[in-house]
Amino acid sequence: MRPGPPRGTGWTDLDVARGVSRVAVWLGGGALIVVSFLVTLEVVLREVFLVGLSAATEISAYVLAVSTAWAYAYALFERNHVRVDAFIRLLPPRLLVWMDVLAMLALAWFAGTLLWHGWSVLGMSLETGARAMTPLSTPLWIPQGLWVLGIAFFFATCLLLLLRALRLIAAGEVEAASDLVGTFAREREGVLEADEAARRRAEKSVSA
Repeated sequence: MRPGPPRGTGWTDLDVARGVSRVAVWLGGGALIVVSFLVTLEVVLREVFLVGLSAATEISAYVLAVSTAWAYAYALFERNHVRVDAFIRLLPPRLLVWMDVLAMLALAWFAGTLLWHGWSVLGMSLETGARAMTPLSTPLWIPQGLWVLGIAFFFATCLLLLLRALRLIAAGEVEAASDLVGTFAREREGVLEADEAARRRAEKSVSA
């Protein structure tokens, strides 16, 4: 796990958002594990008894879409979104941090576009009472609503990180802003991982 920037002693909005994203990832991962057993059961029944579970494919598609949407924010905190930064790493820190802000702004724009169109589709499904053309006949607003909520949380996280980075830049804390919204240089990442490991050891010793 890639550590984020150092935190204070109290809970902040970033801590809350990070905690929610972590819970969402665990729930999504658990749902995917359950679905994997369901799909395995369908394969066995189909091959051995020539009986299929028609709901398995539909449910797995919903779970994959929803869990992915809710994982975007966690991936953002953990620096898992792909960025090509080989060139910009050569820039001086004060210019580099603005490239990081620009990248975060582009990601927020992308998340906002997804949210805008997703909300439009959800509204049409609610208005028309649309249902899936499957044996389950699932009301489409349920999976669509969960997906839109995940995208909305991702968009809010992008804005939160962007605004926090701008505040840090305005306060002259360029390195902290870069740590918050930028990718880590290999040396910097090693230092942060060591700091995170030390923090965890300290928390364990206190709890013990």
